[in-house]
Amino acid sequence: MFRLPHNLPTIEDWLALKGWSRTPNVTEGTHGEYFWVRCESAWFGSALSTTLFMPTEFRVLVTYWDGNGADFYRNEPGWKAIGDYALGPPLKYLPELNFGAQSAAMLIPHTVPESQLEDLLVGFDDFQPYREETAPFWNVVDRIKPICYFSDLDEGIFVAQGKELYELGFNESLVAEITNELRVREQRIRQSTWNTLGPECGPEKCVEPGCDHLRIRLAIRCLLHQLNCGWKTQEY
Repeated sequence: MFRLPHNLPTIEDWLALKGWSRTPNVTEGTHGEYFWVRCESAWFGSALSTTLFMPTEFRVLVTYWDGNGADFYRNEPGWKAIGDYALGPPLKYLPELNFGAQSAAMLIPHTVPESQLEDLLVGFDDFQPYREETAPFWNVVDRIKPICYFSDLDEGIFVAQGKELYELGFNESLVAEITNELRVREQRIRQSTWNTLGPECGPEKCVEPGCDHLRIRLAIRCLLHQLNCGWKTQEY
């Protein structure tokens, strides 16, 4: 008969994430001169807004905002609808994009003729690397030659023209920041679990053989055994 492990940590160590280690899942790839990454829990639009300043003007093309980008941005000053998409004014920095829902955007050179843009976007589909078919995205990229593209439709996605820009948006500092956020999130989950299900009040001990923890109020096991071996992480 299967038995849960007896060598559980103390509640104090479990809440403090002693021995816990986690880094975001990352997948990288290339397409011609473009470098791309899919990174768990990343939002590249926010990161780029503090680091990106271009020597020449570009325009923001919102390709997705909770479905249809044009619906949200058509009334914003300087913005206009291009089919289902929204095109911003020429800028050298990334503006506040008001993203509060799933979204995607690309930064395109200001030299791309606005009159031709709708035709250039025919067949476009936002980039999600785990899909079987990504050619519709890359076909448009090859035609428009965007400076970069970012979305949160499939974790955090970042596509950059050239390695220098790629490493500006995706680097060790960003991974370290996300790693810390994952740790804070896990601590919050564990504390909430303890506050909801704990404390181990007994007076009976946990029924698992060899366990000296007391049972929690609504079960016959201690908290960590009640979590069914999930004490290493609550993300199961």
